[in-house]
Amino acid sequence: MKKPMDPIEFSLILSLAEPPSLEEELTIEKQILEIKATDNIEELKKYAECITRENYQQGFFIASCLEKIAELEAKIICLQNPVKKTTRKKTAIERLFSLW
Repeated sequence: MKKPMDPIEFSLILSLAEPPSLEEELTIEKQILEIKATDNIEELKKYAECITRENYQQGFFIASCLEKIAELEAKIICLQNPVKKTTRKKTAIERLFSLW
């Protein structure tokens, strides 16, 4: 007997959404302190521009990856659970015309 499948496999998404490690958090906090200590507004503007562009590119990349993952999961499900084609009965008119 087959075990029932989850409607959608969220384990990949949940594993990607894990919080950063302590080392990663420390690195982020150090970078934030450096940014806060900067008095150069032009440097901050350039930094904000780069971060905005990078954020957009990463968001687009992640969305494309998730779309592809969903597409591949759908293909796997279709291969695991093929749809059986049923043959329909011919109508009386179709049977009549098939005699000729």
